Amino acid sequence: MKRPIVFMGGINGSGKTTVLSSIIANNKEIGFIKGSEFFMKWLGVKKGDYKKLQSLPDKDVLKRQEEMIRYIINKKTFGKSKKIVIIDAHFINIRNGKAQEWVGDRISIMDVLLLIKANPADILRRIELDEKESVRNRNIFPVCADRKRKINLIKIFTGKNEHIFKKYARMYNKQNAIFLNKNGQSAKTAKRINKFLESI
Repeated sequence: MKRPIVFMGGINGSGKTTVLSSIIANNKEIGFIKGSEFFMKWLGVKKGDYKKLQSLPDKDVLKRQEEMIRYIINKKTFGKSKKIVIIDAHFINIRNGKAQEWVGDRISIMDVLLLIKANPADILRRIELDEKESVRNRNIFPVCADRKRKINLIKIFTGKNEHIFKKYARMYNKQNAIFLNKNGQSAKTAKRINKFLESI
């Protein structure tokens, strides 16, 4: 049987990486690829140099992403013992208050699509904490945006993200599921996802 490839998306701050870390810790049969880090290595961009990554033309980035995903799927040596591989990535790219579709037809290569959602206030809190602790500016919001504007933008991003997720799930008839990651409940979210993955 073909090893399932799961594409898990969620906007910045949805807690996706924390949930995935919990999934991996409790299920040794799942392999995990952090899309952004793997992609930077693939492009030859220094780890953590998001400014360089964001400066690349979107058209070129999308083309190289497809190459990378095809490589991951066809790489016979990756996680031989793993029954499922999860790619941690994005359905949309958010920059300076604008969201752009970030997947395209390469989603057809995937076997399962998952979406992680979260409360807008929780998302904003995670983004602000991440930027404070890592001294990293994701350039998600316009420079002058206040808290109310940021929350409204997150609602818009969340809606667009879910719309694109559902569009591709329908278009390619992919097995799919949406999980709400409530504040402080990442471990519970991970358990629900693990249960879903066991049914694949």
